[in-house]
Amino acid sequence: MNKEQWLTSFKEECSTDQFLKALKYADTPHLPVYVFFSDETGEPLFAVTPVKDMGFWLYAFETKEEAVNFCSEMNWNIVSSER
Repeated sequence: MNKEQWLTSFKEECSTDQFLKALKYADTPHLPVYVFFSDETGEPLFAVTPVKDMGFWLYAFETKEEAVNFCSEMNWNIVSSER
């Protein structure tokens, strides 16, 4: 998934405020992020969150590999990755 695809998806699924917040993060090169496993949605997912805003999921993926590839595509730095 590239930046444009991600932003389009985010815009369709979230409020305007959340989208504007995501847009700010999208334009932050080398954004420090965490990749971690969570099942809080009822599904096993690997979430990507900014280090400074752990409650704000930028996206979630079925596999850790997908999450890591997304971070690479976005030019974000993974600070920590679980499982």
